[in-house]
Amino acid sequence: DAALIAPERVGSYIAVAPAVFLGDPPGEKDENGDAKKGGGGGGGIKLPLDRQLRFAWFRFLVSRDGPGLNVVRGSVRRQMAAIEEGRAYADLPPETKAAYTRPTRTENWDVGLLQLFRGGSFGGDGERLRGEMPKLAANGVKVAIVVGEKDRTTPPPLSEALRDALVDAGVGDVRYELMPMASHLPMEEEAGGVRERFEAIVVDVVSAL
Repeated sequence: DAALIAPERVGSYIAVAPAVFLGDPPGEKDENGDAKKGGGGGGGIKLPLDRQLRFAWFRFLVSRDGPGLNVVRGSVRRQMAAIEEGRAYADLPPETKAAYTRPTRTENWDVGLLQLFRGGSFGGDGERLRGEMPKLAANGVKVAIVVGEKDRTTPPPLSEALRDALVDAGVGDVRYELMPMASHLPMEEEAGGVRERFEAIVVDVVSAL
């Protein structure tokens, strides 16, 4: 959104495991031959139906105050437990694991997170994003997309859809990096040299400016 608001101030940006739900590309037809509305439920991605339904259900729940708060609280509790017990990102150093729990000690952290979800691309604003992407092309903004092949939080098809939409919008320099050993946090994962590879990508992108 920052790049879309002021593209003239952005030379390049890196989207890491982007949670961007763009919806179906304009002009695509559904199984009945009817035109799909941009930003629709299909998500513009080839995911199993159960995953698409979960994304749609999540977007519905976060649009409601009570259910939305329950969703973000439960989701964060499960993630925190998985990180602390080493079931997720087992190679993270202890200080990094502790840093993940710190924001949840802030007053109204759950309200803030719910508003973040609502204000982001979970809310079905793919049509708006597609409409504004030509601004990036007009200003020569370079884009690098980095996603872990093992990422289950924002799976690679989401990033592929973002890449394709940027290309369709005329963005001439779109770099797509699929990291085979990485999951959702390539900037923090040590195993298999993931973090070093991620840092090398960042240095390469910045050096090219």
